[in-house]
Amino acid sequence: MRSFVIACLTVASGAGIAFGDRPNIVLIMADDLGADAIGCYGGEGGETPVLDQLAADGIRFTQCYSQPLCTPTRVQIMTGKYNFRNYTDFGYLNPDETTFADVLKEAGYRTGVFGKWQLSGSGREYPAHADPSDWGFDEYCLWQLNFRPGHGNKGSRYWDPKLEDRAGIIETSADDFGPDIFVERLCGFISQESAKPFFAYFPMAITHDPFVPTPEQTSAPTADHTSSNPKYFPDMVAYTDTMVGRIVKQLDDLGLRENTILIFTTDNGTSSRVVMSTVEGTVRGAKGQMNREGMWVPLIVNWPGHVEAGQVTDRLVDFTDVLPTLMAVAKIDAAPDQTLDGLPFLASQGDLPKIEREWIYSWYDPKHSKNVGRYKGVMAADRTHQLFLKGKWLRRWDGEPFADGDREAARKKLQPVLDRYAAQGGVMSE
Repeated sequence: MRSFVIACLTVASGAGIAFGDRPNIVLIMADDLGADAIGCYGGEGGETPVLDQLAADGIRFTQCYSQPLCTPTRVQIMTGKYNFRNYTDFGYLNPDETTFADVLKEAGYRTGVFGKWQLSGSGREYPAHADPSDWGFDEYCLWQLNFRPGHGNKGSRYWDPKLEDRAGIIETSADDFGPDIFVERLCGFISQESAKPFFAYFPMAITHDPFVPTPEQTSAPTADHTSSNPKYFPDMVAYTDTMVGRIVKQLDDLGLRENTILIFTTDNGTSSRVVMSTVEGTVRGAKGQMNREGMWVPLIVNWPGHVEAGQVTDRLVDFTDVLPTLMAVAKIDAAPDQTLDGLPFLASQGDLPKIEREWIYSWYDPKHSKNVGRYKGVMAADRTHQLFLKGKWLRRWDGEPFADGDREAARKKLQPVLDRYAAQGGVMSE
């Protein structure tokens, strides 16, 4: 089935477009890092000068929402579909699904993924040796690819990490920091000479728990490398920024910045173990929950010479929009029978599209296959309101009281969204 869809995409996208007309793409997605933690979004904890400058020189989206948890977000961002269509279990993405790497590879891109994987299943779903080429990637350096539940200890993502590439297990020591290795491999990938454009996907392992000192905390006790203390969270945020800076510098040094679109986002809100300092006071993370602190994430787009600097937009974005956006900037048309739930948040030349979404939607059931789990739900939302389940529960994102007429207007806009996807299978037991 996937081969048929990809063949259609290739035919639709190939006519008259040379590789040089397509930009390189770097997609960075940090782990467990809500928008509240980033300086240009009001964060006052870890310093983020690189991200702040990328936003100042590009577009900062103020209303981007992920799924509340990692795997639901990863499945959604890679396939452009709402989870009720293709989410089956935590830690798993069916390799028969068409991913953004599949689409871009068929359009002539070199594809690479570096960082956290966690999509090969528990051994029940995908018992064989997992190969990222089944999801469209040519090259990789990953944590939790084959070392996963049912296949031995997944090992550390940080100090003395357990990582794999196409050659097998990567030899590391107690002095090696996993995120550094990911960046080194990614920079090596984009440095390769090729007539083809590249797509580099960087699903970061940082800032996920355990909270550990980074290589910049040289005075931290070595024992803390294998513990978890939220006091290190601001340092991990700052190191996230440092790693983005290394990638930007590599692109600059290679003269690739003006032909490379760089997108930065995160997979969900911050851990509830973390209390962040912001310009509006302290905020506790709410990863896993269908509220603002669990789903509000940064989205920064930087593309010198194409994206006008200094833009701040409150356009609504959810993660089904990422694949359509990559297709738009790469000038790839969708196949007639391809299911995509999202809309591009960027047009082919780097401008904002004329059509924008008026709502977002979330079908969230992280333990779907087991029908258990503390948090699950179905939600439609706009910039101010969330409507849940079959329309039984309405609230404001900010928790403030309703204004006159708020309830009626919000229900009138959002109830049809819930009804539309319920008719397509987006229902859940209550």
